[in-house]
Order: sequence, then structure tokens, then C-alpha cells
Amino acid sequence: MMPTASGNPTESPGRIRPGAEVAGAPTVARRRTLWMVIKVIELRLRFIALMVATGLVFAWWDDLGSRYEKWVRPAAEWQLR
Repeated sequence: MMPTASGNPTESPGRIRPGAEVAGAPTVARRRTLWMVIKVIELRLRFIALMVATGLVFAWWDDLGSRYEKWVRPAAEWQLR
């Protein structure tokens, strides 16, 4: 008998053990690892973006407040000035 992909001569030559790598095809474990790496990077970038947005709001707090006051001021009060 010829040895199979697992090296066991008692298995039929056409069968491949579950979990045995097929040449050129990534395994499920590699795909999961890649997916987890992508998700971790995405989460960290989202956190950084949130921190940048919070910093910008704090830096321009006075300007944002004055613009808000201008938008909500009644029209009659604005025309008198």
C-alpha cells in the first residue's frame, strides 16, 4: 500500500485527514487568526479616532459654543444689533 497524506498506509490514498493542509489553501485556523488580527486593528483605530474627535471638541469648545449660540439666537434679537 502507498502512504497517504497522513503517512498512514492503512488509509485509502484518496482520503485526506480532517485538519490536514491542502497545498495552496489556507487553513481555518489561519483564517480565524487573520480575522482576529484585522478586528483588533479595527478596534484600535476606532479608539484612536474617538480620542482624536474628543480632543478636537475640547480644543474648539469655545468656538463651538459661540456658533451654537448664534444659531439658536432669536431672529428679532439678531436684526436689532
